[in-house]
Amino acid sequence: MPLSATVLSAGERAQANATSDAIIKKIVTLIPEANSPGNFFISSAVSPVDIHQGTANVSHSFSDAHRVNVYYAMQHDSRKEPPTTQGSNLPGYGDSREGWRQVLTFNDTKVFSSTLVNEARLGYNRIHITFDPATPLTAADFGINNGAIGFPQITVVNANTLAFGGINGFPQGRGDYTAVFSDSLNWIHGNHSFKFGGEYRRTNNNNFTYTPGTFGFASIAAFLADQANAFTANPSNRASRIYVNALGAFVQDSFKVKPNLLLELGLRYDWNGTPTEAANRFVVFDPVADSLVQIGKGVDKAYQQNALNFEPRVGFSWMCSGTARR
Repeated sequence: MPLSATVLSAGERAQANATSDAIIKKIVTLIPEANSPGNFFISSAVSPVDIHQGTANVSHSFSDAHRVNVYYAMQHDSRKEPPTTQGSNLPGYGDSREGWRQVLTFNDTKVFSSTLVNEARLGYNRIHITFDPATPLTAADFGINNGAIGFPQITVVNANTLAFGGINGFPQGRGDYTAVFSDSLNWIHGNHSFKFGGEYRRTNNNNFTYTPGTFGFASIAAFLADQANAFTANPSNRASRIYVNALGAFVQDSFKVKPNLLLELGLRYDWNGTPTEAANRFVVFDPVADSLVQIGKGVDKAYQQNALNFEPRVGFSWMCSGTARR
């Protein structure tokens, strides 16, 4: 991928080297010298992707009445993104991303009799991915005291905007998983085929984000004079650990009223728990006080639980009388 940026002229670089501003003098070392007429630095960037993945599936029959199946899949990828992905136009200021994705399922089918069969299932799904600047820099090493981790992204507006440095919002990452256990029992009794079952689901969402901030300069002259016209910073780690539980259960009856009439009757219930943050970092807006209130400090929860989900099922199948034809 081609990159093009207007960098410092020989005179501007000499001015930077002569300045008494130690911060600007150090930052200028991050800017390469022009390699093309017009104070341009022409370069290119690559975006390599490395992926490894695999699957495994194992089935075993303990007997004619008992069978187990286990399935596992994984994928690991490592990517290098070019600087333009994050708004920079100098080489070395892209990002690297590494991700792990995994799926595991377990299925156990047991035949107790000709009229009674049970099936138990277990599922697990996980993703873990991180995003890091390709060139790790620390603001303190350059004399910048903004209290943030990493190095701010610097933008200098001129005929061709110069953007380099850190990435606002990086490093960041997430590690999520969902685990599910379900069981269903099928029982045939006379003209009835009953099915009972339930499911428990647990979801965990873990995130972290650091914001090293940004500096904006209206021109190269303003940059050399260390006169920024825009600045953002957030030294905190915007982390969260959110988990949610859910539970469901159902009962169903397939009733053969007549040889040509089948009734389907059933009821399902689902309970979706209230999302919870492990360190009570949820906040809600209090319109009376006109402010944000942290959970656990006068407010018990940010969301109401979803607990009134009753789902009836009524249906029928009717075979019209007559002679079947091909």
